[in-house]
This record gives sequence, C-alpha cells and structure tokens, in this order.
Amino acid sequence: MRLRYTSFINYALGMASAVLAIFFLVIVTRRLSVENYGTWVMIWRYLGYFLIPSVIFSTWVSRDISRGKNTSITGLMASIFFGFAMIPFYIFVMIFISANLQQPLVPLLISSIILFVNFLSYGLASVSAGHAPQITGYANFAYRVGSLIFGLIFVSTLTFGLTEAVIAALIGMVIMDIVSIIMNRSLLRKSAFQLHQIITWIKASWLPLFGSIAGLLVTFDVLVVSLVYQSQIPIAYYGVCISIASFANFASVVSSSLYPKILSNKNIKDLKEAIWLTSL
Repeated sequence: MRLRYTSFINYALGMASAVLAIFFLVIVTRRLSVENYGTWVMIWRYLGYFLIPSVIFSTWVSRDISRGKNTSITGLMASIFFGFAMIPFYIFVMIFISANLQQPLVPLLISSIILFVNFLSYGLASVSAGHAPQITGYANFAYRVGSLIFGLIFVSTLTFGLTEAVIAALIGMVIMDIVSIIMNRSLLRKSAFQLHQIITWIKASWLPLFGSIAGLLVTFDVLVVSLVYQSQIPIAYYGVCISIASFANFASVVSSSLYPKILSNKNIKDLKEAIWLTSL
C-alpha cells in the first residue's frame, strides 16, 4: 500500500464529499423547520448510540486483514448479525422517544433501516481499512452523491420534509455499501466464514468497547439538552455548527492510511511521512 497515493486519494475525495455535503446541508436547513432539523440531528445521535457494538468486529477485522489474515466475510456476516439484532431494540426506543419528546415517528422508524445499513457500512469500511483505505473515500463520495441527487429529486417532485431527508440519506448509504462491496469483491471472494473468529472477537470485545465509552458519553449532550428544554431548537443550531466544523477534518485521512501500513510492515519510518502529509 502506497501511503502518499492513498492519502492523496482520500484527501481529494474528502474535499469533494465536503462540497456535496454542504449542498445537501443547505437543502436540509432551508426545507426543514428548526424543530425538524433538531430532530434530524438527534436521529444521527440515536443511531450512534446503537452502533456502539460495531466496534466489536470492526476493530479486529482491519487489524487481521492488515496482518495478512483475511477475515473479511466473517466481519461482514458479523455486521449483518449485529445489525439485525439491534433493530428491535432501536424501534422500541424510537417509539418511546417519539411519545415522550414529541418527535415524528415515521422518520424515526425509517432510520431503523439506516441502522442496519450503517452496521453493514462499518463492516465494509473495516475491510477496506485493512488493505485499501482509499475505498472508504470512494464509498463516502458515492454516499454524498447519492444523498444529494435524491435530495434534489425529492425537492423538485415532493414537499421535502424530515421523512424525505431520512430516505435520501438511506439511499445514499445503500449506494455507498454497493460501491464498497464492488471494490472489495476480490478480497471477499477469497475469504470464508469462521464462526470461531466471531466468538474470539466477542470475548475480546471489552477492549474496543472500553475505548468507546468516552466518545459515547460526549454524544449524550444533545439528549440531555432536549430532555431539559423539551425542545429541539437548541439542538438544531448546535447541529449546524458541528456540521460546518466537521468539514475541516481532512487531515485525519492520513491516519486511516497509516494504520494498516504500520500493522503490515511495522516500519516506524512511515510515521514521519504521515506527519509530513498531515501538516500540508
């Protein structure tokens, strides 16, 4: 794997994705009410809470593949299993939230499909991260293109609301997963399902789960604010600020390229090049 090539591809695709994300953000913020945009922000937080189990397999898949052990199919099957397992709990919580926070139920229920697709995305991203991190860049770009195109279609043909925004994001994610599967197909074909490997990952799950606790606690901020103020308006303004600030995170793509390279050849010299690329 070439560090400079992979970093450049991810950086360029990250910039292009950010431009498309800005256009989609403009559509969403102009078409949704402040309350509905606050709900839109919270939907992604709800998804984040239930996606925590994905680290059980995603952490180890990328490490295994980087070290020459092809566990791609096993990781993909694990993502499907965990995705299906979490959907009933997610739907139950969404019904409870809709009743108590007066948030529209239909988009919350549709987001349960996004939850499953997101688990699949995490599995595919971990496969890509282990041997060709630039695939993640292509997949994210496909997601932005798909969500923007269908967002524009809904704007031109329907009354664009929260439900349509969620559907547009869902379609974009399906396209993202399709691109990831196609670009990882050669590695997936050479892999076989290993149940004992999943059991091993579950036994060692305390390590990635423990590392996710801090990030999980930070994301409870919007939920606390919503419960205290009984309104999504503060969340909406907060969400816009976070979205704009996130567009500046291009330099982090270098670390995604460095991770599998160090695991594969254990050459610390790559770290110097990565620091140089990050500082550009």
